Amino acid sequence: MRTIILLTISNIFMTVAWYGHLKYKSSPLLNPGFAIEASTEASEAEAFVT
Repeated sequence: MRTIILLTISNIFMTVAWYGHLKYKSSPLLNPGFAIEASTEASEAEAFVT
C-alpha cells in the first residue's frame, strides 16, 4: 500500500514539474549561470590563497 501511495505522489509531482517547466520557461527556479560563476570565483580565490 505504501508503495502505491509513494508512486502516486511521485507521478503527480513529476507531472506538475514537467508541465510547469513547459509553461514557465522564461522564469527558471535556479539560475545555472550563477552557480557556475560562484564556483569559478571560489576556485580562483582558492588558487590565490595557496
